[in-house]
Amino acid sequence: MGSPASYIDYDECLGTSTEDQIYHYHALSPCIIPSAISERPYIGFCNDNAECKKDKIAYAIKHFTYKSLIKVAIAKDGREVYGPYKRDGTLWQPCDVDACNGVWIDGYYSYVSTTFYPYFIGCWGPAAPTNYVPQCTSKARVCKSSAYWSMGQSVITVMVIFASIFSFL
Repeated sequence: MGSPASYIDYDECLGTSTEDQIYHYHALSPCIIPSAISERPYIGFCNDNAECKKDKIAYAIKHFTYKSLIKVAIAKDGREVYGPYKRDGTLWQPCDVDACNGVWIDGYYSYVSTTFYPYFIGCWGPAAPTNYVPQCTSKARVCKSSAYWSMGQSVITVMVIFASIFSFL
């Protein structure tokens, strides 16, 4: 029997490995754009870099080289994935995205990376409006003031009224 698979700590590109040593990301990588890698002569471990160790997401945003809308990947469902910035150079906010971190860009549903959970693709969207807030992170997506949230609340209210009507039949 071979030795057990080892875990690789997050590197400065915010990548890590599973127990079977498959390299992957949990959030946006500052190295996902090739020019970002060429600016870094050495990629060490995140825990060896005080800035990265303190806040991985803030570190990723600071070192992400493009501050406007840019495609960074294609998801397994074939949809485009964009970086953390909108066309106007501002970061995506909780009320901008659905539960899957999806938005409509130029008429197409796409995913975006964010500074809040789930950071990248949270599910295969588009997602229905929800008022669920994840409890597994200190950087949850919380939006209670958007039309999207209001629409979700209206849908829930209509469903409750509809269910109440049919429970009397």
